[in-house]
Amino acid sequence: MRKIYKYELKITDEQEIDGYCWFNVIHAGEQDGKLFIWAEVDTETDARKVNFAVYGTGHEIKGDSTIYEKSVQMSSG
Repeated sequence: MRKIYKYELKITDEQEIDGYCWFNVIHAGEQDGKLFIWAEVDTETDARKVNFAVYGTGHEIKGDSTIYEKSVQMSSG
């Protein structure tokens, strides 16, 4: 079943979140001073860890397999 889920991301370089094999980020934004992504998921697919990296402006992007998803402006800078 396809659903939209919201996930909080930490403001840190690399992290894992609990997701699904079918996982599509549709939006990233700030809510109550925290960073979130909204993703369309298929809850009938297997659960899996999804890797994310959050880079600030001017920070080095690590790894050759990094895929750009979204940009977010935080009120804290």
